[in-house]
Amino acid sequence: MQSEASATQLLDSACQALLRDIDDFRTRNKNPNLAQLGRTATWLRNQINKNLIASDESFSKKADLLHKYTEMWMICWVSWHQLLETPKKVASGQSLIRSVQAAQNLVQGLYRIIYEQHLDLELKRQMLVVVPFGSDLYATGAELPTPFIVGPYWGHNQVWTWLSYAHEVGHHVYRNVKGLREELKVNLVMELWSCGQSYADQRIWFYWLEEIFADLFGLLRIGPAFARSQYLMILHLPDPVTQRGASSRVLAAADERHPIPYLRAYFALRALEKVRPGADQSSTKASAGVGWTNPSDKIKQDPDLLELWKKWTSLLAEEPSKSRVGGQTEPQPSHLFALVKGQSMNRSAQELQDTADVVLDVLLDTELYALAKTSSPKEPRSIRTVFFEPKQSKNEKLLANTQQNLENLLRQPQVSLDDVESLNQQLISALSPDSGGVSGRA
Repeated sequence: MQSEASATQLLDSACQALLRDIDDFRTRNKNPNLAQLGRTATWLRNQINKNLIASDESFSKKADLLHKYTEMWMICWVSWHQLLETPKKVASGQSLIRSVQAAQNLVQGLYRIIYEQHLDLELKRQMLVVVPFGSDLYATGAELPTPFIVGPYWGHNQVWTWLSYAHEVGHHVYRNVKGLREELKVNLVMELWSCGQSYADQRIWFYWLEEIFADLFGLLRIGPAFARSQYLMILHLPDPVTQRGASSRVLAAADERHPIPYLRAYFALRALEKVRPGADQSSTKASAGVGWTNPSDKIKQDPDLLELWKKWTSLLAEEPSKSRVGGQTEPQPSHLFALVKGQSMNRSAQELQDTADVVLDVLLDTELYALAKTSSPKEPRSIRTVFFEPKQSKNEKLLANTQQNLENLLRQPQVSLDDVESLNQQLISALSPDSGGVSGRA
């Protein structure tokens, strides 16, 4: 009992210390451009008082909440300091702040589309921040007034990896546009049910929906370069046919939220076909059981995209293998696998492609009231209409060209790491805000 009382006392002391830090921030933060962070600090303070100080929850529950709130506060604090800095004030050795500012400017530009399209939002005035905080790239803090994208420490100075930020911004768009996820889920379930999908398979697509939307958002904003960067790893994997039995990881979902990597690549390629200028939508709508035999010129002219297409079609074209089972020769068709909350999916590549085309049609072209302008709430719009813009912004074009610039550099004889770093710094400078301080909405 004494040790439990001591632990509780220590927890209370930690809560009070965290509150003092937050109050100090609220006292010192007078910058009107950072008002959003101030509101986040106030929100956190209220949550701590409600769920920790004045709560009768168990010690373990309080300890978990304290860890969560402390992490949120740390990210808020880091964001405050990096946003207060300006490129002119940053010494040459402090490249981290400068590169994060450039990433911040890029992310804000991508997120601005929800304001430019006059969408009805859960949080009306919201600023995304980028924090180099961990080893992976992910979007989180959706419930905060200032949500954040966590960028890996190792990636802050590698601009060619920044195309993935478009995917993470897509997560926040999905979560902040009022009614979007609910309306998408209803339309998806109804369409899958009408196509005869089992309840178990519907659940898997239901869990994959947010990741598929985030991929589609990145593709619509950035273009073919997004697909190339997201699935570059697939280009370096052995052909999936040769991997059968040797490594099912190539053909399986890594977790319950992320679709099979090869299937995500198919989504990207198929979406590029559907949104290309002059595309005939009747010709891009897949027929059940029919392979994809003729990709567009946009894919044929890009060696990486063409290779992705070949790897996918190799799954469709594979002849059933033969194996000896109980003295009999039985066909073993090619299958992809997924596991979502204990529910397994065992479907052929062709079956998954047929369903994927249905899902993509729902996402791209279903008219959604959630995407109507606030001034015209009875006029629904599609994801394609709202988020696809062939004429990209300056930063989006620059980002789309980044990978090609790097590839051109690496083809040069006797290229050095200094040359790569020099290219990176040029791109970071180009992506940085034109003036000091914080740009975008606060």
